[in-house]
Amino acid sequence: METLAKKMAQSIGKSLGKTEEEIAVIAYGLIGILQFSTIFVLSSIIGLIFGFWLETAIVFLSVGFLRRLTGGAHSSGIYSCLVYSVFFVCGISAIAHYLLATLAWQINLGLLAAVFLFGYVTVALKAPVTPPNKPCRTEQKRKRLRRGSFIVLSLFLVASLLCVVLGWKWCIRCYSVGLSLVLSTLWQITMMTAVGKGFVEFIDGLFAPKS
Repeated sequence: METLAKKMAQSIGKSLGKTEEEIAVIAYGLIGILQFSTIFVLSSIIGLIFGFWLETAIVFLSVGFLRRLTGGAHSSGIYSCLVYSVFFVCGISAIAHYLLATLAWQINLGLLAAVFLFGYVTVALKAPVTPPNKPCRTEQKRKRLRRGSFIVLSLFLVASLLCVVLGWKWCIRCYSVGLSLVLSTLWQITMMTAVGKGFVEFIDGLFAPKS
């Protein structure tokens, strides 16, 4: 993937007369796009096979959207990120679709309350969590990202609450979608904590080349 992105960047950069530094920036962006697309395609294939594609789409989009504001632990390797992202997108979707959707709405309402309480507290204390190579340099930007995080978290709360309460009675698929949104919020908020950072470092270690 990285090799393909660099070849594409070289081709694009030379045709546009870009410097080597500018070509490196193009390559970095292309790696992100290819990685993003691969995760979505693989997750979608698994979701279609096992009947929870809609949930995978909700998890994929909601985590990505919230992550842009809250930040969180980043994998240092392309393939480790690819593997655990596909695993968790599909895992969360499967749990919401096959397990939580079979439980009483009161139980899932309690889960929802706990997840979003955890989310609001974590966002208030930590957001945004930025990587060392891309720090948030101004307090104004930090406040803007934190405010945006609260807004998105609140929108997710309303949407998941409606899906859980209304979906349980009238539409089981809507119920499952609401639960997938709750679990995807939990995943992303956890990535802002020391637990999430430790998990990502553990996965990176599994994919690190052996000396």
